[in-house]
Amino acid sequence: TIDQGDELAIEGTWEGVDEGRLTVRNKTKGTTIEVALELTDRQREILKAGGLLPYTRDLGSGGPPD
Repeated sequence: TIDQGDELAIEGTWEGVDEGRLTVRNKTKGTTIEVALELTDRQREILKAGGLLPYTRDLGSGGPPD
């Protein structure tokens, strides 16, 4: 359902990180694909912090943001 050159959009990323599901929309073909997002709690926190560097920096200042 996805071919080379198709333009994709990932929708609902913040909610998806918490819920463990994302929607990938193929803008070229007008289709959507529901995908499972299997993450550990730590991986979820890293993504929500904006990446590993901000996550690590926040740990040094008292912990990751809520």
